[in-house]
Amino acid sequence: MTKHGGYRRVRDLLSAKKVVETLPEELRRKITKPSQTRSLLRLVKTPDKLHEAVAIAAKEKPFPTAADFAKAVQQVAPTTKRPTKSENPKTQLCNSVTVSSPEHPRYG
Repeated sequence: MTKHGGYRRVRDLLSAKKVVETLPEELRRKITKPSQTRSLLRLVKTPDKLHEAVAIAAKEKPFPTAADFAKAVQQVAPTTKRPTKSENPKTQLCNSVTVSSPEHPRYG
């Protein structure tokens, strides 16, 4: 099982089948490889957006590539950028400390 891609390959083929079954017959012929369906998989629950994305990719080229499908998915349903840790710090670090007690050995 692991020699030819294993469980990941099986999952990719099953998800490709799910995408192709959701499409109408005239748009099914535009998808020729399972790799072309990876970006389309998140649109399976909204078939109208899936049809629109495949139609946009097919309008640009007669035989679209996986990158063409990914670009069409971004046009139909753009993803929002998640804030990274550097953009949203939870704590602020202080670079210097002032000792205010005259009894402290490091006062001054």
